[in-house]
Amino acid sequence: MAELEYLEKGQEPAEASEVYDAIQIKLGGVPNIYKLMAYAPKILRSVVDLGEVLEGAKLDSQLRELAYIKSSLVNDCQY
Repeated sequence: MAELEYLEKGQEPAEASEVYDAIQIKLGGVPNIYKLMAYAPKILRSVVDLGEVLEGAKLDSQLRELAYIKSSLVNDCQY
């Protein structure tokens, strides 16, 4: 199975730098999943945008988390 290196700050493509900065400010660091998505900056931007939309949804935090868990189960995610 192929393995990708996590793209640390400064290693990411130029198109992903702005997104990295925004994630850093919001979360205090860039989670590894985003460091992998940075290989495809358009995907990284889309995922971050989707997260922002979901945060603005009128679901309470417990119901939102349940939706995340359920969608992971339905999609047979290994994490």
